[in-house]
Amino acid sequence: MFWLGFPFIRYSFFLILGILLAYFNSSIFIVFTISFLSFAVLYFTKMLKSGWLVFFVVLGYFLHVFNNQRSLISEGEYFVKCKVVSWANESEKWSKVEVKLLAISENAQNWKFSNEKCLFFIEKNKANIFYGDELYLKVKLQLPSKPLNPGQMDYSKYLQNHHIQYIAYISNTFTILKGAHKDVFYYSYLIRKFFENQFKKYIHGKQEYAILVAMILGIRSVLDQDLFAAYSNSGIIHVIAISGLHIALFFELLSKLLFFLPNFRKHIIIKSIITLLLIWTYSFVVGLGASVIRATLMYTILLIAKIFNKDRNFLNALGISAFLILFFDTNYLFDIGFQLSFLALIGILYIQPIFISMYAPKNWLLEKIWNITVMTISAQVATLCITWYYFNKININFLIANLIVIPLSELVLYISVVFAGFSTNQFIGKYVGILLEKLVWSMNQIAAFNSKIPYSSFERIGLSEINFLLLIFSILFIFTYIKLKNKYLYLSSLVCLSLVFLYQSYLFINSAFQKHLIVHAAGKYRLFTYKNGLQTIQFAEDSIHFSKNKIKFLTDRYLAQNFISHNKIVYLSSEKPLKQLKIENKQILIVNKWKNQYSNLALKSDLIICKSRILKQIPESLKHKIIIEGFAKQNITAVKHVLEKEGAYILNL
Repeated sequence: MFWLGFPFIRYSFFLILGILLAYFNSSIFIVFTISFLSFAVLYFTKMLKSGWLVFFVVLGYFLHVFNNQRSLISEGEYFVKCKVVSWANESEKWSKVEVKLLAISENAQNWKFSNEKCLFFIEKNKANIFYGDELYLKVKLQLPSKPLNPGQMDYSKYLQNHHIQYIAYISNTFTILKGAHKDVFYYSYLIRKFFENQFKKYIHGKQEYAILVAMILGIRSVLDQDLFAAYSNSGIIHVIAISGLHIALFFELLSKLLFFLPNFRKHIIIKSIITLLLIWTYSFVVGLGASVIRATLMYTILLIAKIFNKDRNFLNALGISAFLILFFDTNYLFDIGFQLSFLALIGILYIQPIFISMYAPKNWLLEKIWNITVMTISAQVATLCITWYYFNKININFLIANLIVIPLSELVLYISVVFAGFSTNQFIGKYVGILLEKLVWSMNQIAAFNSKIPYSSFERIGLSEINFLLLIFSILFIFTYIKLKNKYLYLSSLVCLSLVFLYQSYLFINSAFQKHLIVHAAGKYRLFTYKNGLQTIQFAEDSIHFSKNKIKFLTDRYLAQNFISHNKIVYLSSEKPLKQLKIENKQILIVNKWKNQYSNLALKSDLIICKSRILKQIPESLKHKIIIEGFAKQNITAVKHVLEKEGAYILNL
């Protein structure tokens, strides 16, 4: 069988199966049932020697359960001692840091040991803290809120996958018990901060600086949203995300720099050790993200294999790195960066050779173009399901942008290494900085131009979980068929694609006949969506703080899941005391300030939407029509709906 030559691909597959069973709350009975059936299949297909692989299903299940044990504390106010375990990510008002609780008490006297991880939002003017600081403070721990709107991202699930149990907003003062604990991550930050300042000193263009520090140092907090969208829409977002591409280029650069060492065993060992030390140093400097760990581990395994004269099997090395990462933290499986990184590399290692075998250019330039082309296509095909599912769009113009940007990014990375080595020299730093800025400016222009090409991507196309899985299987079957020439694999791929088409068509037709009004839970802002078939009109509060990006965050996935072809935003003034909306045959009254003369109008209305602060002024006889928007301090009863408590209100028309 094809995968018998890749043992760690097999181990990882069964480990992932066990993790998924635990993630979807499957009982231990189901785990052992699936393990037994797997063993039976292996037995009857005369692969009994591989029957012990079901052990990895059970291992994956228990590892995930162990890694995600429920917290022993509940929501409420506590005195806590904690350690800062991340660097601050700053917004306009807050500095966001991750902390690990060390001890917790309800009265500041009886302390209990704790090791929960929390996310603290600290007011900016009080956030003079560093990685490793130990803090003493009083906080109100609360569970992250569940999504309140249809299709909205589940932020609580995202935090849970990063082992964050609680969040807290800190506006009071706190005490720093100890200075920064100087571990390897602390020094990693200092080194990264030094190079960040060097880039800031010599790179004067705001957008060029933002791309450069994201691409080389993994710092994405200064990225402009429009620029990020341009790279994303052009299908070249992987260039500015620290990933295997960067490690591969760095690995290639080091190999070229150490060309003078001969290919004798002793020198191969020296060369491999130097390369390993420098690759891991770079990984620490840019932060140990999932994609960086994966790539660094893979190249470490390959170099170790080279030292011991073992077969250099890239797919097996990928399997080993996946197995080790998931063994130590099963939640990496649900990290989108991890998923994209592994699938892209599987595409390059498995699909790319199929394309290369079809055509072999003899010209050096054509060979370079062909290699970049097939590498890009292979990675895009392998990651199609993930990008479609998470981002609700399919890029079709990625090829041209990648053909130009990948060589440019390679050049930027190599010159950045020179810059890092000589940036303390003002003369070299100045002129190398100018060269880097021009190159990155070129990349930005290509991304901006490519993203504006008409019909460069299909957007607002939702992909259900069922179709997501069917599409993965269809891609797997078709490329395995190309390799093994088994007609049943080809037929299986056609069946999966047919099912995808039929179910997608059903969802599309179902959405085309729907009509409803959604009153969204949008915090202190106001937002309604009127859906009429495949078109929507959104009524949003006219506020400079309620931007299109915030509206997009709340509703974009909903629009994609419903195949909305046209969406219009209408802004409503929040200054007028009263606003009437008539949608279909429904009368909606939006009240900012109550007056007694509104009573007759309110009686004829189907819905009354208002803030909790004016609820007391409205007659009791009308409260059964009231939807409360915004944050409510008191417990509200006897009204129709409370958005921030019960989620968005949907009225079918």
